[in-house]
Amino acid sequence: MPEPSYTALSHKVIPVEGADQVELIIEGSNGLTWSFGIPFSRATGRIDFDEVDVVELDFGAEFTEMAMEKIETLVEDLIEQG
Repeated sequence: MPEPSYTALSHKVIPVEGADQVELIIEGSNGLTWSFGIPFSRATGRIDFDEVDVVELDFGAEFTEMAMEKIETLVEDLIEQG
């Protein structure tokens, strides 16, 4: 896999109010901010993040794996809370 294009200087995963969706926000080393809306199913826990490949290309596999763990944990928490 090629070297990542950017470094993630900071990131956060937050729930989207009023929707079964979370948002991944990444501050990149090039001064840009990426924002991804990630829907999920409360019935199955399935996460629909088609752009995960883009995140991996831009920020690398290690960052993507860590971000996915945070996304999965938040989704589990949101489903638990109802």
